[in-house]
Amino acid sequence: MGRDKQPDPPPSGAPMWIVTFTDMSSLLLTFFIMLLTFSSMETEKLKQAAGNLSGAFGAMTEFGRRSRPDVMKKDSVMARHTDRLGPTTPSLRTDQIEDEIRRIQDREKYNVKIEVEDMLEGTRIKLTAPDQLEIFRMGSDQLAPFATKLLREIATQFRTLPMRMIIETHVDSEIGNAIPNQTAYEMTLLQGLAAARVLEGAGMIPEDIAVSPQGDARPVGDNATAEGRYRNRRLEILVVPYAKDPVISRKLRES
Repeated sequence: MGRDKQPDPPPSGAPMWIVTFTDMSSLLLTFFIMLLTFSSMETEKLKQAAGNLSGAFGAMTEFGRRSRPDVMKKDSVMARHTDRLGPTTPSLRTDQIEDEIRRIQDREKYNVKIEVEDMLEGTRIKLTAPDQLEIFRMGSDQLAPFATKLLREIATQFRTLPMRMIIETHVDSEIGNAIPNQTAYEMTLLQGLAAARVLEGAGMIPEDIAVSPQGDARPVGDNATAEGRYRNRRLEILVVPYAKDPVISRKLRES
């Protein structure tokens, strides 16, 4: 009997399927690395864009999401405010705020119509100038002297209390349409910033002040009459206790 035929020896080197598999794996790895690289580049672009905006719009978190400057760092306004709001500190009541405003008015004899209204989010203080006077010079962001003095008094009385002040400024429709190259919203923005500077100059923490320009969008009087337009030119301050501000109250509890 003859010998059994021996199988042919395997070819030298790695099998062909190994080479194909390795090439495919390398290509896939390269593909995913490219995807990751492109993704990182887009992320860096977004971060750069957010950084460019931060100077104009306040503190910004990653990807340009707006964040409150007063809750970003524990050693900033939160640390300064914890001594004003502890776990047993009562929330400001509307009657307390109204009493403070009345005391200011009685002491200085301001001939200003002051209305105090209890709101869900806080207490609204509405200031309307007496007859023939204006809170702001007609068609400008310049505060009248009596209004500047009144705002300083308000800041002095309220600056140590656990609350924020939101300044709302309003104009009538005629002023809003009469100023060249400026909208009613832009006018009230400038007016609100002017009022905010007075409050800050009187000792209020900047992070406790916000500006909310309203333009001529929220009239309380008829713009077709002089009396109605006069009523529409007003300044309102919304006093928001920390206890009613969900972001600040949560951060203070965590601090």
